[in-house]
Amino acid sequence: MTDDLLRATASRLFGQYVEPPVLSAAERGEYADAAWNAIEEAGLTAALLPEEAGGYGVTVADALGLVRLAGEHALPLPLPETLLASWLLGRAGIPVPQGPLTFACARNLRRSGSGRFEGTLERVPWGRRAAGAAVLVPAEPPQLALIFRSAWNVSPGENLAREPRDDLQLTRAPEAFVPAPIEETGLRAAGAVYAVYRSPAL
Repeated sequence: MTDDLLRATASRLFGQYVEPPVLSAAERGEYADAAWNAIEEAGLTAALLPEEAGGYGVTVADALGLVRLAGEHALPLPLPETLLASWLLGRAGIPVPQGPLTFACARNLRRSGSGRFEGTLERVPWGRRAAGAAVLVPAEPPQLALIFRSAWNVSPGENLAREPRDDLQLTRAPEAFVPAPIEETGLRAAGAVYAVYRSPAL
């Protein structure tokens, strides 16, 4: 998919689904399921994945243009987070699941006496809505894992824009991690870039 076609598709969908009633509902904490389903069905969430993995293989610059467009429409959905999480998982060779995704850095994962992983992922974007999270463990070398929604309990929080920033208390995690395609500083920098491009002020 070319950049022009990607932007045209995104602009059409955002304009169709991001209307005042949807934004008002988002302010009340309601999730725009219809808008998300349309965005996912159009393949926008897989924009950064290569074609052999079911995506469009666009460049990071093109994906950032998509994130900026989402910010211009005040899209109340975790599209930027899903794009970044999908990219991380795809680069690590982990199959990318359907549904909204998020990402986190886990400094305090520990294994309990029963063998379960325990710990809290703090202020995770859209944690309450995510089907899974790409979790970076800053070991030497850094490791990455996909953790599914069934493996955490949510303590809701939000940022100044009233978007979910939730603490996720892990109840279990994968036994195995894979080498990460990025280090902690790189992940934080990528998250910051996505946040800047999402700002409608740009």
